[in-house]
Amino acid sequence: MNAGSRRFDTVFEDCRVIDGTGNPWYRADVGVQGGKIAGIGVLNPCEAGRRVLAAGKVLCPGFIDVHNHSDVMIFADPAHEAKVRQGITTELLGGDGLSVVPMTADKRAEWQRLWAGLNGLHPEAWSASTVAEYLDKFNGRTPVNVAYLVPHGNLRYLVMGMEDRPASATEIHEMQTLLAQGLSEGAFGFSTGLSYVPAFFSKTEEIVALCEVLGRYGGVHATHLRSYGADMPEAVEEVLHSARATGTPVHLIHYQMTRTNRGRGAEFLEKIDRAREDGIDATIDSYPYTAGSTVLHALIPQWLAAGGTEAMAARLKDPEIRSRLARELESGSYDWDSHFFACLRTEQGKALEGKTIAQAAADSRKPVTDFICDLLLQEDFDVSCVVRADNEADVQLIMRSPYHMVITDALLLGSKLNPRSYGTYPRYLGHYVRELKNLTLEDAIRKMTYFPAQRFGFQDRGMIREGMAADLVLFDPDKVIDTATFAEPLSFPKGIEMVMVNGEFVVEDGNRTEALPGKALRRS
Repeated sequence: MNAGSRRFDTVFEDCRVIDGTGNPWYRADVGVQGGKIAGIGVLNPCEAGRRVLAAGKVLCPGFIDVHNHSDVMIFADPAHEAKVRQGITTELLGGDGLSVVPMTADKRAEWQRLWAGLNGLHPEAWSASTVAEYLDKFNGRTPVNVAYLVPHGNLRYLVMGMEDRPASATEIHEMQTLLAQGLSEGAFGFSTGLSYVPAFFSKTEEIVALCEVLGRYGGVHATHLRSYGADMPEAVEEVLHSARATGTPVHLIHYQMTRTNRGRGAEFLEKIDRAREDGIDATIDSYPYTAGSTVLHALIPQWLAAGGTEAMAARLKDPEIRSRLARELESGSYDWDSHFFACLRTEQGKALEGKTIAQAAADSRKPVTDFICDLLLQEDFDVSCVVRADNEADVQLIMRSPYHMVITDALLLGSKLNPRSYGTYPRYLGHYVRELKNLTLEDAIRKMTYFPAQRFGFQDRGMIREGMAADLVLFDPDKVIDTATFAEPLSFPKGIEMVMVNGEFVVEDGNRTEALPGKALRRS
């Protein structure tokens, strides 16, 4: 067949192709047919339903966000502009060991109540009970592809509730069975959130036992470390031990330095270097901001949550427990001036969005402990915060690691959320590549595309190659930049011109289309 007789749905003409592997860019046309990349090279005068004149702009694979909190909000807002207008085409859900499935009808209400501030409450997502049921909801209903990790917190909650004790052998076996079911239904791995209840109450032996099941099915253990404070060295060693004991790959989520670990980025990167030298398959990710986000009740001692939400509510009302809590908060490494509110449930609470916890407590004329307890009760635990903690030098150092990939860790609730929710990928491309030259363009795109696809097993994504899925991003390397800030976080980036998912445009000329071509990816 000669070039002129070939037929494409779309041809991107005269592109700077960055294929995702880290190889240098090259100039070519790229043709798409039937949702796949069907031709690369000189494709003129091939017949095409549409030609996009790239004029030397960059065409690369769609960005893959392997840690986020879109699990529920993607149903609440199917346009999903915060993500697709960054160039994100695939999201790995189920992170931090906290998501919607597996779940049973009798336990769902309390689980929703506890994690509403993280995930949201849209009923469509929460109506599923199994991984298979949840993934079935996505095809043709979202603009991005999704994949899933089985969350440890769900397993422990289903088997043990919110009990603060080690799991018995029988209970571990029940969790193993639930994990095996989720993996057999197409999940790409297993996630733990060891700073969050109820996984906070688990012991390392429980994680090892679950990773043994993961090893039989394949996939990756993605973990939120047990502590980002003074115990971070021990927290890193715990997850490396589980990988060493079971041979399973481990991925350390948002490998950022907190306020108590500022300046220690090199030390913690050396831990990954040494682990890999010892044969442990360890990788990391991070976002390009000096602040994280979480729910307010995760910032205070987790013993308060033992027994569930009603038990926690009773403790928050108890004067003696408030006195104990005040002593612990005063002796800890809390900096309430650096934490500000992103989202609250009630109209009264929403007036606090954007205020620091210290400022809001002072305005209430209450001690910080009483203010926090009263606010959690008023908002029924549905409070999320932005936490300024990191160090810019550490951020730049960590992103240069060859074992590093890009994530948003985006919460999508509230008016003053973390700017990473709208700006992560363009910030890497514009600020850290073009302006600071902290990374090359090819390496940054590898961290966003082929590397996460390879790591988590998305075999037909992440590269520009014939036969691969047509998830593509066209951007202007001279203009791409984030515009979201901590003061004005709900601001879309510039320079992302076209985004294609499975051969359909979800962004054209920088604007969201109405297309919903996303689908659920399943591990075979």
